[in-house]
Amino acid sequence: MYIDKPELREILHEKRRKLSPLAKIRKSKRITNNIQKNTDFLEGKSIGLYCSTIDEVDTSFLLNTCLDRNKSVFLPVIQGKTIVFGKYDPRKSSMIKNRYNIPEPSLNETEIFPIDQLDLVFVPMLGFNSSCDRIGMGGGFYDRTFEGIESLPLRLVGLAFACQEASFFSSTNDIPMSAVCTEDRIIYKNKSLFI
Repeated sequence: MYIDKPELREILHEKRRKLSPLAKIRKSKRITNNIQKNTDFLEGKSIGLYCSTIDEVDTSFLLNTCLDRNKSVFLPVIQGKTIVFGKYDPRKSSMIKNRYNIPEPSLNETEIFPIDQLDLVFVPMLGFNSSCDRIGMGGGFYDRTFEGIESLPLRLVGLAFACQEASFFSSTNDIPMSAVCTEDRIIYKNKSLFI
């Protein structure tokens, strides 16, 4: 039975909300452990990440792992209907809250990094399927920003809890992920992209 995206989003929101705070922390740590064994992550130097909201995979563990391994971290900054990535340094970066109440580097004080020079970008998602298609929150920021991704060398990796997997068909404007990482496994769109 086909469920339209607004209804599916509500179902996925509810699944994610039902996870206890402790379960989210444990699962987020397992996701970070899965990622830090990955070759592309180990070799990547410029990493796009995001500040997670209360129901999302907690990215603070992955952020600390990146910084401990001397990787450059870049966080999304909303600019109109797309995002740019600003350099993040915990000792220097001024963080401000955007219109969704999510912290982002101040554009007045950060270096904007070209998207095509990022090695990996970790992407938030509300849902995913076995083909690494993504359902976002509905704003379309990542889809618009990474339109034409096939021509770029970077890899987009969705972060989600296993309970967020669903059956759905992607839309033509949905940007597919190179991989999706959950607490249980990494699902690959194409093995050659994220091994």
